[in-house]
Amino acid sequence: MEETYRYLLEIQYLGTGYRGWQKQENQPDLPTIQGVLEDKIAVITRHTTRICVAGRTDAGVHARQQFAHFDTYKKLEHNKFIYSINSLLKGKESSETISVKSIKPVDNDFHARFSCKQKTYAYYLLPARVRDVFLAWQYWHTPKITNKNEFIKKANECGRYLLGTHDFASFQDADCQAKSSIRTIDNCIFEEKDNMIVMKITARSFLQHQIRITIGTIYEICTKCEKPELMQQILQSCDRKNAGITAPASGLFLEEILY
Repeated sequence: MEETYRYLLEIQYLGTGYRGWQKQENQPDLPTIQGVLEDKIAVITRHTTRICVAGRTDAGVHARQQFAHFDTYKKLEHNKFIYSINSLLKGKESSETISVKSIKPVDNDFHARFSCKQKTYAYYLLPARVRDVFLAWQYWHTPKITNKNEFIKKANECGRYLLGTHDFASFQDADCQAKSSIRTIDNCIFEEKDNMIVMKITARSFLQHQIRITIGTIYEICTKCEKPELMQQILQSCDRKNAGITAPASGLFLEEILY
């Protein structure tokens, strides 16, 4: 039996124009991050392979830091592989929206998803009267936020109710296939950055659309002059109908993954 080698990739991508990370087996022509990367890796290794990701992102969601592993029969040299794959990713198919930052060998029992200890996502809101067209696909335009400092203070009060281990069924998409809605949130904080408001939220794993429903709920509580305590009531109800809207995918970034 031929020896295999396992490699871990660090990846960045702009999710606009893709149907998310995961390749759709019943619709292989749909553009996905996984599909593009597997095609390019196959050109280099000269055999097909499947890449396993740390965290699947939805359509339109971006990643500043994403990790994925794959197996190959070839020994790969770091600089040569990085040059080759990024050259291939400059083609029309990916339009320079995907970049591979590094590759390193890992043990064959390492798994990009299951070996992960923590993921941090960031959600960006632009509280301005007019949209910034150059960044339009990288934030949620929220002109109803008229006082950033007041919003940040109240949003942080809402976020504190989410810390720890809870049943997050209220913030779970109806199509989520997770066996359990119990999750542990390690950190949730709002701050100002470059005229935007940023929510950073950290956990080992999240439910489908959990972060976008969370930010949508906090946004509605803060802009409708509700009390932050409402966040606790929504959480304890375990009913999606009590939570707020699902915020747009464009403002969401996978920021950091720890192993």
